[in-house]
Amino acid sequence: MNPTLGITACTDDGPQCPEIGEKESCITEEVKVVARAVAEGAPKTPRSGASPARHLRNLVSQSLRPYLQCVRSSLTAAMSLSNFASQASERHNVPEIEAQTSPEVLLNPLTVSRNENERVFIEPSVNSIRVSIRIKQADEIEHILVHKFTRFLTQRAESFFILRRKPVKVR
Repeated sequence: MNPTLGITACTDDGPQCPEIGEKESCITEEVKVVARAVAEGAPKTPRSGASPARHLRNLVSQSLRPYLQCVRSSLTAAMSLSNFASQASERHNVPEIEAQTSPEVLLNPLTVSRNENERVFIEPSVNSIRVSIRIKQADEIEHILVHKFTRFLTQRAESFFILRRKPVKVR
């Protein structure tokens, strides 16, 4: 758990993504200073010379970058799949994450969380992966965007290898 950003990547083996390090604390302090400057209506920030609102957007995107890098590296590691025949039925190749017939082929689930509203839950197995994504929906615009995005994916679900189209409860 990174206390300044709230990024958590937990497995039974311990924390993941060690590249999320010390520099985020200075970013958080600078975000506080720039947010104060935006609230006071300052025309320029002393450090960069940019407007405070623009500088704040850049700093917020810098705080999002480690979270997205952690999600990307976790998904890349989980997607190293192989062709694995079912141990329960002969000549069948079923996704083990859905069937859950043999616990030895299920890998440790992983949660990458920026905060309580932004979370990715990855359940890997030897031959399949299940990814549950929770996206922040703070206002009406974000609700509309998330609805349009999920509708877009649902309409194209036949071209993906998707077996479940309903949310999974995250522990």
